[in-house]
Amino acid sequence: MMLDSRLGYVPLEVGPRRRQLPAVRISRTATFLAKSLPGAVMGFAAGVVVSLLCLAITEADATDAAQFVLFGGAACASVTLVTLALFAALGAPGQVVALLLLTLLGIPLSGAALPVEALPAALDTLGGLLPARHIAAAARSLLFFRSGDASARAWLVVAGYGVGALLVGLGVSRLYDRKGFHRAAEHEFRTRPVSGPDPVAVPS
Repeated sequence: MMLDSRLGYVPLEVGPRRRQLPAVRISRTATFLAKSLPGAVMGFAAGVVVSLLCLAITEADATDAAQFVLFGGAACASVTLVTLALFAALGAPGQVVALLLLTLLGIPLSGAALPVEALPAALDTLGGLLPARHIAAAARSLLFFRSGDASARAWLVVAGYGVGALLVGLGVSRLYDRKGFHRAAEHEFRTRPVSGPDPVAVPS
């Protein structure tokens, strides 16, 4: 959102203030790449911080604390890339789809909040396809057991979602660029004002 605001594609609203910059001429592919790198880095950092806080607050004696922290960072980075890919493919509705699949459905179907045995068969199958269930299983395995099949499988799922999101985001963005679906109309590409010293009045 902040990057789109700086590029002039969405307004930046902070409290009662609203600012709209002129649109920058940039391709969808370049925009996706510009979002992906900082998004993945910030997602990884957020996951690491949350994992460390979890260990500190709960005083859990994790069997593999280092891998637990790294996995938390990798999982958050992967989910961030999935969200950005949905934004690239669907635009603003991608935010709703990401919220629905990754949070509103992902968490209840993960097996962490509700036992999977209590889920209907269709929802159980859907939960197995979403990353939250594998993330929850790996967190449980790394906290209470030695790294086993659950954590190894979760690493593969997280990596698959991250790489897949990158490929889908790049592919869709590239397709939109080739089809001429630009993010702004020609009249929206205005020259940005260049800040400089105030003009000096010349006496006539």
